[in-house]
Amino acid sequence: MSFNNRLSYFALGFGAAVATYALLSTVWRHGNLTLDGPKVYRRKKVVAFGDSITQHGFNTDNHGWVAKLADWWTRRVDVLNRGYSGYNSRWAKLAFQDVILGESPDFLFIFFGANDATDASGVHHVPLAEYTENIRSMVQLAKQVR
Repeated sequence: MSFNNRLSYFALGFGAAVATYALLSTVWRHGNLTLDGPKVYRRKKVVAFGDSITQHGFNTDNHGWVAKLADWWTRRVDVLNRGYSGYNSRWAKLAFQDVILGESPDFLFIFFGANDATDASGVHHVPLAEYTENIRSMVQLAKQVR
């Protein structure tokens, strides 16, 4: 696989994560809670769904990105890590409904691509067109449920 194809996988995944972060930063303000009943407040819920980059995102020794989100939103937002080391977008799509939609997140990070972009002869490889469709279908399913 050429460097440009690998870069495309990374750019798509990273671009989606940056766009989601920008959206969250714009929409949310400190102390933004929702009233579910008389004097009962429900925190927003964020789910980070991805491969080993997400799984290890709670590693505070390496300044993991999921840990930073959880620290930033302490007492305001529940951040759940649903990272699965070794998963590609094909396998994630199969697990998406059971693993993610059952959580009913308010916001969702989908961060796959590193394993998809491995050498075409490997078991983890997913062609770029299929990768794009896998991510698109997970996003569409999440939109339908919200």
